[in-house]
Amino acid sequence: MALKAGSWYQVCAQPFDNAASHILFVYPGWRDMRELQTAGLGQPPELTIMAEFADPESSFQRVYEGEWLRLDRFSIRLLALAMAAIVDIHAAGGPTDTEVTGQLQLPGRVRGRYRAVLKPKDPDSDRLVPVMSKVRMDLLEEGESTVSFMSLGWDQYRALAKRSQLVMPSREPFEDHGQSIPVILISDPIERAWSVADRLHAAEPIGMTLAPIEDTLALIVTGPQDGYCLTVLNERAALARAWWQASIEESGGAIALMIVDTTPDPDRADQWFPANVLAVFEFGSQKQAASKPR
Repeated sequence: MALKAGSWYQVCAQPFDNAASHILFVYPGWRDMRELQTAGLGQPPELTIMAEFADPESSFQRVYEGEWLRLDRFSIRLLALAMAAIVDIHAAGGPTDTEVTGQLQLPGRVRGRYRAVLKPKDPDSDRLVPVMSKVRMDLLEEGESTVSFMSLGWDQYRALAKRSQLVMPSREPFEDHGQSIPVILISDPIERAWSVADRLHAAEPIGMTLAPIEDTLALIVTGPQDGYCLTVLNERAALARAWWQASIEESGGAIALMIVDTTPDPDRADQWFPANVLAVFEFGSQKQAASKPR
C-alpha cells in the first residue's frame, strides 16, 4: 500500500504473516520490499518501521542510524495513519488501485490526513527471500571453512540427503524440476561441521539469498530471528549471480544447503563423495517472509 501522510510524507506499508504473529513494515518512499532489494538494499532503509502484533506481547521498532530503536513521536503518528489506511482499504474491498482518503485524530489534538492506494501484487513475489535481520558474520571460520557452489543431479542429491544425519525439509514444495538442483556446500572439519549444523538448525532457516554488502554480494541464510553470512563473494560475485539465477530457474526455485566434512575438488566435482553428510537444509519456491530484527 502506498501512503501519503499529511501533504508531503510518502511511505509504503506492507504486511506479512509470520507464524503466530503478524508483522507490518512501513518503508520511507513508495518502494515495497522487493523493489528495495532489486535496488540493491539487503537491509531495511533508514526510518523503516516494524510493528509485530503477537500474543501475548507486541513490539514496535524503527531503524535509526543502522539500529532498531523504540518508536519516536513521528514514527508513532505515521504508523497510526498507515494502520488507519489499511483498515479503510480493507473495508472498501476494492481491487488493485483502490484509493482511500481519511483523517485521524492523533494525540495532542493533531489531525492526521492521509491518502492511500493499494499497489498491484508482484507476480514474482513467491520467490522473494527478504533479508530483514542483522546478519551475523561468525558462523564460519576463515581458513577452516569452505563454501562451494555445486549443481547436482537429482538422483545424486537424493542419495546424499538420505545419508544425512539431519534433514530440514522445505516449508514450500520441494520437487524434482529440470536435470539438477543447486547445492551450497559448507565443508568443515568434523567437529566444526557439527557446530555449524547445530547453529543453523537452531536458527530455523527459511531461505538463502544473495544480498548486497558494501560493493559486492554475500551469500546469506535467513531465519525468523538470526541471519548468517556464509561467504562474501568479491571478485566471484558476477559468476555467482549468473550461476544462482540459471540454477534456480532450472530447479523450479529449489535449492539446498549441505554441511559436510569433505571439501570437493573443483576439477573433479563429478567424482566427489563426502565421508560424512551432517545436515541438509532444503528450500523450495520461497514465499514472502520477514525475519525479525535482533
